[in-house]
Amino acid sequence: MSAFLVLARLPIWTLYLTGLPGFFGGNFDTGLAVIFASYSDVIPSQSESASLFFLTTSMQYVAQVVCPAIGAILMNLDGKGGTPEIAYILAFSGALTSVCLALFLYPETLPKGVKNETRASNNSSRIKGDYSICAWMKSVWSNLVDLMKGIGVGNMLLLGISTFSVVTGTRFLDWYGLIQYPVIKLGWSLSMASFSVSVQAVIMLVNFSILLPLYVRVCGQYFSPSNASLFIVYISCLVLAVGATITGLSSSAIVFLPAMVAYSLGEGAAVTMQAYVASLIDKSRLARVMGMLSVASIGGKMAASGGFQKILAIGLDTHQANLVGLPFFVAAVLFLIAGTSIVIVAARALSIERQKTEREQRETLLAS
Repeated sequence: MSAFLVLARLPIWTLYLTGLPGFFGGNFDTGLAVIFASYSDVIPSQSESASLFFLTTSMQYVAQVVCPAIGAILMNLDGKGGTPEIAYILAFSGALTSVCLALFLYPETLPKGVKNETRASNNSSRIKGDYSICAWMKSVWSNLVDLMKGIGVGNMLLLGISTFSVVTGTRFLDWYGLIQYPVIKLGWSLSMASFSVSVQAVIMLVNFSILLPLYVRVCGQYFSPSNASLFIVYISCLVLAVGATITGLSSSAIVFLPAMVAYSLGEGAAVTMQAYVASLIDKSRLARVMGMLSVASIGGKMAASGGFQKILAIGLDTHQANLVGLPFFVAAVLFLIAGTSIVIVAARALSIERQKTEREQRETLLAS
């Protein structure tokens, strides 16, 4: 609503700042992080909580399929396209309703004993009666150190890199590549390119609501829940990289559309990564870790919004037909970086687990 009222009065350069409220406030990514943390609190089975989270995530693709058509109708109630404020008011009302639900009706899910320990830990790091900037920074630093005890600074950095890389790459393609690329390279009309986005939304809906829960169930028969999530992340990153590369090389709809479908089936990487992270750390720290990773996710979206056009321009300036798809190739590299980061985190976690097992065995032998 605020955008509708003031956008026409703002200079064009302020569009670069539109991601800042989401960066500081968390936006959709932080909401998903809180939801997944809540599922992990109340559902003992990691595979079941991951499957439920996939179903929840799929609802955004229901909206992506349905809401554009509803918005188009609302903006054209007078038959002349002169009622856009109706769509803005409805969208603003929905956002306000979501805020009210989160503030007043969202339940506390962390078990009571764990909740009290967490609050006691937070309270012990505060300086009583001191509300200065210095005291606030000390409190933040204390909470950050406590958070890192559960996962480690190195692992947290690697997970942040992986999240940032996946989100930047997928937004390169979802927001821009699937519309601008077929128009520039394949000669499609804008309406045809927009249709491909709707097709992708249907694929993503099927992927998150049916395929990913199925993958978790099948992999759970052969691996532990954490290793099942890890395996799905590996495969998803590989599918994303291969799909993005083929899409960037495509010169006809016969190649572009199947490559887009294949790429879209790998988009569960970021969400499955959250399921894997949940298996690594204590529940009392999960929401805060997810919150920090959501900052990396939002940073990835901001990087994509500013970086895609520059990379596309570099590719176009070469006047090489294959380099028109340069953003897709950059995205493929980002997906490989994300997969490599997760591999390193998994290797570190496995090493720590082995050391712990060996230490317990030695203690058992000494005790006997």
